[in-house]
Amino acid sequence: MIRPLKYRRMRSIEETCSALMVLGPSARVLAGGTDLIVSLRGAEPKEDVILLDIGTIPGLGEIREEERALVIGSLASFAQIALSPLVRQLASPLAGAAARMGNPQVRNRATIGGNICNASPCADSVPALIALDARLHFVSTEGEHLLPVEETIDGPYSTTVPHDALLTDIVIPKLPAGALTSYVRLARRQAAAKARMAVAVVLVPDEKGNLVDVRIGCGSVTPRPHRMRKAEGRLLGSVPTDERLAASATDVAAEMIQETGIRWSTEYKEPAVKALTRRALREALGWD
Repeated sequence: MIRPLKYRRMRSIEETCSALMVLGPSARVLAGGTDLIVSLRGAEPKEDVILLDIGTIPGLGEIREEERALVIGSLASFAQIALSPLVRQLASPLAGAAARMGNPQVRNRATIGGNICNASPCADSVPALIALDARLHFVSTEGEHLLPVEETIDGPYSTTVPHDALLTDIVIPKLPAGALTSYVRLARRQAAAKARMAVAVVLVPDEKGNLVDVRIGCGSVTPRPHRMRKAEGRLLGSVPTDERLAASATDVAAEMIQETGIRWSTEYKEPAVKALTRRALREALGWD
């Protein structure tokens, strides 16, 4: 059961930011609602909850190409993103993540902005956005801010976003020519399952085959999502070999253990994340 809630439909970004500032923690932004409504079921908030529905604010659901970036509005649904020719062309790992998220009903409703701001460790979009070096455009009563995803999510279901800030756009720089990408996930079943682990990869080789840019983003691996820079450094500046890929995958597993410690699940997760990372790297290189 959900207790009675107050509801307001927002007409603009400015109105939403002002409402968030005035109402404080009692306000909840309603976009697709697939995470928010579930979290409110059976919950007993300390204060009355006021839903601020941003679903009809003009322009927040657009996907457009700019000179140097792909810009995705925070209200763009996962179905839109998965089917968008622009996303498939300019941000392939994100298109792959969107296509695997939930089921068709959820993908038609869930928004990328909600997926990011909910900050779930298993958020499908986040590893892809980290590997794509995405920036998040926030508007608040104090002005506008452009922040990397890594600086926005600081733990499970926790962000650094001010309470009066609204995510309006996701800005993804265009990849260099010849960039190789992949997104792989591990789940208990093929459909309507949360990602138990996910790995997104961007590799940029030069004309000799040396990797001049390596990006590895993981989900459900560490408490705070971030680039796996030691694992990336293992491959940077060299021609990839299967041995180097395996060593990079081992670095990802080692970083996971360093940040989370040894748990009952480590016996399973350590070989799993190694295998998933190696698979993602091989898939990006076209070896699988």
